[in-house]
Formats: sequence, C-alpha cells, structure tokens
Amino acid sequence: MSIALILLLPGQTEEKTPDRRKRALSAAGRLQAGYRRRELGSPAFDLVIHSSFAASRETALIISGFGEKAATVEVPELYFKQADPLTRAVE
Repeated sequence: MSIALILLLPGQTEEKTPDRRKRALSAAGRLQAGYRRRELGSPAFDLVIHSSFAASRETALIISGFGEKAATVEVPELYFKQADPLTRAVE
C-alpha cells in the first residue's frame, strides 16, 4: 500500500471580509485551484484535511473533486506569530 500526501496553500481570496478565516476564494482563486487539480492529473482522494479557513476548505474541495457537501476533516491552524491570539500548541 502506498500513501501520497499533497500539501497546498489556498488560492487567492476575496478581500471583502476583514476576518481572513471567513474569506472565500476569489474567481482567480477558484481558477488557480482548478488549474492545480488538472496539473496534478485530477487524482482521486480518500481523505481531505484542511484548516478552518473558508478558502482552505474551498481549495481542498476543488482540488479533490469532492462536491460542496463532501465530508472533509477540519484541523485547527498552527501559528508561529507570537502576537496572534489564536496561537495553539500541538504536542
């Protein structure tokens, strides 16, 4: 059995929402994600894991080919910036 792990950054987001966690992908971001899927050869995925950022989930769903209602696994973000109030430690 082999396992492939693909790590990607989300596509470009809309700037309308001040809270970056809630920013959706822009039209350009959706095109970027679709291009990346084609570039990867439209692979089949058994599991999709993404951060709680809206753009991350959207990017993951586009790249995986899963529909909007697909079950995905959301994980908390890790921040390295000391000033960020949402910093979490993972052991």
